[in-house]
Amino acid sequence: MMEYLRFVLLLGVALILFMSNSDGMLARLGFEQSVLLSVFAALLLTSLIYEYRLVFVIATLLLAVGANLPAEPALGLGFERDYAIAALLAALISPWVVRMLDS
Repeated sequence: MMEYLRFVLLLGVALILFMSNSDGMLARLGFEQSVLLSVFAALLLTSLIYEYRLVFVIATLLLAVGANLPAEPALGLGFERDYAIAALLAALISPWVVRMLDS
């Protein structure tokens, strides 16, 4: 039961992240902003991270927040959104790469 609750909570946070800003990560990657694509991206992100430790989940969500910040607050913080997108994609792909190298 607790696993399902964790999955649903992470899915909710990911949905809020992807649907909150029209100039977010999906738009900067070249995808058109739509509800279906946002739900698919949130499901993909959640399914990739929900089984990992809490520290990895928090780091991934913080990178996703940084990647989806509007342009003005990101510039005000001195934060480059493209670097956050690259770091987020690397963090999501790295467990898969390690698993492939171990086998």
